[in-house]
Amino acid sequence: MRNSVLIFEESAVIRQLCVDVLEASGFTVDTVDDTVSAVSAVILIDYSFIIVGDSNIGEPLAMPASIRAAEQACGKYTPMIALGERSDRKSCFAAGMDDYVQMPLSINALRKTVDRWFHYSLGRMHISGVA
Repeated sequence: MRNSVLIFEESAVIRQLCVDVLEASGFTVDTVDDTVSAVSAVILIDYSFIIVGDSNIGEPLAMPASIRAAEQACGKYTPMIALGERSDRKSCFAAGMDDYVQMPLSINALRKTVDRWFHYSLGRMHISGVA
């Protein structure tokens, strides 16, 4: 499902805000609350991108590394967007994130970032012949 998004965010308020914005934009949204569930979901479903609250990035960078290892075994790559509240942009990129949205969350910034990565995933589909 190329219009599917996975959200891994511990704050129920931020998670629901992201779900509301994404569903209003036509995405199907799945949410998870632990790394094992996130890795399992990424293996099973071909997401357009993953949104990760920075408190879930983990020490030392466990969550992104776990997802990347699982993806490598499956031959796929899913962009990950960090919601940065406790971490800065540089540390999120170092952890394996592909983009960063600063907290407090701006709906406009989230929409712009989502639009950019959705178009990126459409380009990947076209190049791989899935379109």
